[in-house]
Formats: sequence, structure tokens, C-alpha cells
Amino acid sequence: MATLIPSSPYVRTAGEQMVINHFKKHLNDLWYLYYEPVINGVQPDLLLFHEAYGIVIFEIKDLVTQNILQITPDTWTIVIGEQQTRITSPFKQAARYRDILYGHLSSIPDLIQTEGRYRGRLKIPIAFATFFTKISRDEAKKIGFNRLIPESQLWTSDDLQSESDIEKKVRHLFSTLFTIEPLTEMEAKKVRDAIYPVIQSENVIRENSLAEKKNIKGFPTNKSIHFYLFNNVLEEISFVVDSLLDHVHRSKTSAEIVIAYHQDRPLIHGSLLQLIKKRLNRKNLHWSHGEHAEVVTIKPLKQLLLTPRHYKTIYIVDVNMIRDPKTKDQFRAILYDVNRYDRLCITANGRSLLTEWIKTMINRT
Repeated sequence: MATLIPSSPYVRTAGEQMVINHFKKHLNDLWYLYYEPVINGVQPDLLLFHEAYGIVIFEIKDLVTQNILQITPDTWTIVIGEQQTRITSPFKQAARYRDILYGHLSSIPDLIQTEGRYRGRLKIPIAFATFFTKISRDEAKKIGFNRLIPESQLWTSDDLQSESDIEKKVRHLFSTLFTIEPLTEMEAKKVRDAIYPVIQSENVIRENSLAEKKNIKGFPTNKSIHFYLFNNVLEEISFVVDSLLDHVHRSKTSAEIVIAYHQDRPLIHGSLLQLIKKRLNRKNLHWSHGEHAEVVTIKPLKQLLLTPRHYKTIYIVDVNMIRDPKTKDQFRAILYDVNRYDRLCITANGRSLLTEWIKTMINRT
């Protein structure tokens, strides 16, 4: 489920609430939804952010067909109550918000490409779209919306009824822009802070520092924790599978071995799970999603964190993509309880606040 910020906003219209509920339900927990964020003095209706895809700005309208008198690329003439009024085209308005946000984020040096084809440009694409909550796709076509708004950027009441892959449709908005490597956690935090700043008092910062010192004091010194950092996910998974194969050959069994992965992890091609399966198959290592005694178990990290079963050997991959505080706490609990396992191997394909914490902890023991 996507994270809504602020968590309990006062939503002005029923249509906006329906759109928020729909996205919150159908997008995974790596998505952030910002309702009416203030960006350099303007407030887009809804902003979606995913560190591996980019940002989408939605202009949401609760208009009905009989209230629309005339539309042009620049202005629309509509009826509100009994009075005619002229408004900026919703599509043009969303484009303006996009331009303002682009300028806002471009002022942050860490978010600018320093090399390659897109050198000097923002590291993440910003797409925009319109959402008409009370007009169907057929009605929109009859009015002529499709002559002014590209199909992928025209969302209607039909989309609110759809149970199909909503995330896939959102990602399609980036198809005409450019594909990115996922932002680092630090870069993603800079984007979030630019959209919705959260300023902590010195007391909160001090309490966090004390809690961190307490964590360090209790960190285990058991050398069965192995941490490896790689340049990319392909190198990471290849290493894990080769290491696992070597372990199986030495122990003569693949029983009670688990690979835990981030279920919602996006890749440019396919998914992390597909990559893991492909590498295991190449090495003729048998695997299962269930609890089979003589094969390697593959399961989502969140399932492993909630499963009391005792595994002798655990591989946790892609830990740099762990973001939400609850999952981080559950992950840390595994580290502090490391004596339950014969081997705990943790891998990452990029730096994050969590990987830096792991390195610090291991170096201090």
C-alpha cells in the first residue's frame, strides 16, 4: 500500500478522495502520494513519487459533461452553479506544475546528472496527467478531450473502476521520457524533503542519537554475519548464487537455506524474483516458494521477517532497498538474534542509510 502524505489530509472534493484511495490501494509501499504539496507557491492536486521510476503530477477534476461548454488547448469554459467561468486547461495547468517542480528540484546539486547522455539534467523524470473522476472515457472522447490530451495522460472514471495493473499504467507515463537507475536512499530523501519538508527539533535528533548508541552497545560480535556491497544487482545475485552453490557442495544439502528478497523491487527488465530464479536454474539449484526440506527456499523478505521457522543459512539480498521503519526494525532483530543461524549473509547493490548502519555496526564489533 502506498504511503499518503500528509497521512490524514483534509481533502477538498469527493473525486480527489476517490483517486487517493484508488492509488493508495493499488500501488505498493515504495510509492509516495502527496496531496496538495506546496511547490514554490503552487499546489498540485496530487503528486506520486517512486525512487525507481520518477514523479507524476495529477490534476484532478470533478467536472461532469453538462458543465463543459468549450475547451481549447489554453482555456476551458465551464459552468459552476449557474455562472459561466473560464479556467486554465487542466492539461496545461498540470504541465505548468511540472515545469515549476522541475526547476525546484534542479536547484539541488545531488539530483543533477553529472555524466552521460543526460548530463546536466534532473536524475528523475517528471510526468503529468489529468484525472476526470466523473467523466468516462467514451464521454471524454465524445467531448473531444482526446484531441487535446494524449491518451496515456487522460485518466477517467473508468480508471477508478479498473482492477487491472494500475502501477503498470502509471509507469507507462514515463515511457516517452527516460529510464533511470533507482535513486539512492539519500537522493530519494532529498526529493521527499523538497516536496514535503519535515524539520526535526534538536531534542528529536538527540533522542535518535542516544537510541543509536544503545543499538551499537547491544550489537552481536558473532562472526557469522557476512555483509557484501556490490555495484549492481546482477553482480550481487550472481555472487549470492555462486556462494550458495559452494555452500551446498560443502554441506551436501540445500535444506534449511532461504534467500529473502524485496518483493516490490523494480528492475529495468523483469523483477528481482525472476532474476534470482534464472540464476538458480542456470546452476541447477532446485528451489521452491514453499517449505520443502531438500531445496532452497525463496521468499519475500517481509514473510521471512514474520516467519518463526528456524533456517540454518539465510541470504538477505537487496537490503539497500529496505525503506520503511517497521521492516528496518524487523531486519535489525534478525541481526541481533544471529546466534540462531549457522550463516547469515547480507548483500546490497547500492549504499543506503541501512547499509551504512550495517557497516558501522560490523566494524565496531
